[in-house]
Amino acid sequence: EPTLQPDLPELATECKRRGFLVKVDTNGSRPEIVRTMLATGTLDALAVDYKAPARRYAEVAACNCPDLLERVRATLTLAASSGLLLDVRTTVHREVLSRLDLRQMREELTALGIGAWTLQQFHPVPTLSPELAGRPTYSDRELAEIAAELDGGTRARGLRLNS
Repeated sequence: EPTLQPDLPELATECKRRGFLVKVDTNGSRPEIVRTMLATGTLDALAVDYKAPARRYAEVAACNCPDLLERVRATLTLAASSGLLLDVRTTVHREVLSRLDLRQMREELTALGIGAWTLQQFHPVPTLSPELAGRPTYSDRELAEIAAELDGGTRARGLRLNS
């Protein structure tokens, strides 16, 4: 998680000074860092992992942080209201997120002012949950259908055409 690095704002400032654009990929748990970077103009784009519907967020994120969801929502709200280039995405596995979960997540994101949302196909690479690697997930076709059924600019990526 890059926002845990104490020198991230200074690094971003130096990158901007050298003429680079700055994008941060985050779990959204540190809205105060995003707020600082927005205020100083050192953030050009933000990618946020939105892991689960509110009722299951701590469980799916495997974090015993009582205010994690509030922090992620604060980060999303900041980014959405800033006009910043924003990529909100969720990696999807059938055993972790049901179709109902995904519908609830779409509703939650819409309520936060998030239009575009990307459902990322799970791929069995080394993960924090290696037990998922051998278990079937949604097919590419199913994931594309789910994205099409959800309102508000939901799309699917990472499809390998596995039907």
